[in-house]
Amino acid sequence: MNKVFCFRVIERGSGKRQRLGRRSISHLAKDHGVLGEQEIRRILKALEKQGLVVIHQTKAGTVITSRGMAYLSNRK
Repeated sequence: MNKVFCFRVIERGSGKRQRLGRRSISHLAKDHGVLGEQEIRRILKALEKQGLVVIHQTKAGTVITSRGMAYLSNRK
C-alpha cells in the first residue's frame, strides 16, 4: 500500500514533468496522514533496488524507469 502510494505520487509528478524527492513526497503523504520522511526514504530505496525508479542526488528528484512504468500499467 505505502509503496504504491509513493509510486503513484511520483507517477503524477512525472505526468506534470516534475521530479519529486522524498521531502516533496513526505509533504504530500503527511497531508494524507500516511508516511513520514524516513519511511519514504526506505520505500524509495527498495523501489530503486528493484529497478523501478532512479533516485537522483541533490534536487534532481526521483524518476520512474521503463520497468517501473510497466509495473504500474500492470497494476491498473
